[in-house]
Amino acid sequence: MINLIIHEFRRSLSGKIVCLGLILMPEIMLLIGINGVKRSEFGGPSTFEGALLGIGMTFLTFAIVGVYLYLCVEAILLLNKDLKSTKGYMLFMTPNSRYKLLGAKMIMSLISVLVFMSLSVFLIWLDISSVGEFSDYIFNELSYRYSRLFGDIPIWKFIVYYMGSWLLLLSIGGFAVILSKYIKIANTAARTLVAFIIFFVMNYVLQYIISKIVAAVTGDMSGTFDSNTLIFGGDTDVFISTASMASALVGTAIVSVLIAAILFVLNGWLLDRKVTM
Repeated sequence: MINLIIHEFRRSLSGKIVCLGLILMPEIMLLIGINGVKRSEFGGPSTFEGALLGIGMTFLTFAIVGVYLYLCVEAILLLNKDLKSTKGYMLFMTPNSRYKLLGAKMIMSLISVLVFMSLSVFLIWLDISSVGEFSDYIFNELSYRYSRLFGDIPIWKFIVYYMGSWLLLLSIGGFAVILSKYIKIANTAARTLVAFIIFFVMNYVLQYIISKIVAAVTGDMSGTFDSNTLIFGGDTDVFISTASMASALVGTAIVSVLIAAILFVLNGWLLDRKVTM
């Protein structure tokens, strides 16, 4: 299993290096701009340093979001490539079980996103700490806003929630890719479109089912929160209670992992039939 994970890492190494470069380049620009502000004699940056600060902050934001989206589909794209190319297809003809091959892809994807999340948190801490005397104010403001939105909910519950959602997305994506291979369509673009349709329809249906299950188990319909509110905040006056939200986070993660496990078994079975056909 370790060798398969290493193999997946080597295959995706070039993409990860590009992602790292996309994040570090604007980060360096941002740090140069921040240090320029701190060195300014009149308390304001020069035109060049101000431009670096603004451009660095903008591109870093887009880079983080873009890398996150890429990591969401990287393992799915590699699986799709394996099933299309002769070299990748031969991987499934090795003595390794289909479940080991799929598991290695999922584990490598989880490791990648955890490393990316850790790097993002570190860079945010580094940028705020580099501000100097205003860093304490920014940290206190972020802490205050977190408390307003989420109360005393520990951060680990959000991490568990996103990891469960991540596993579910990977399983749905794998199912869509494998199932599309059963459809007799000669056109590759059309088959890819079918896979996307299967993915989005399944994701929508399963998210709806999960929200209803969590609401039924917790006994509180507010457990069917909108994930966009988790990301962007929303109106705090109509925000669900933190107790309901904490239950919904953990409940959603548990149900997501259970469904992902069912899909994982189904994906292995479908993949085994497809390779041996």
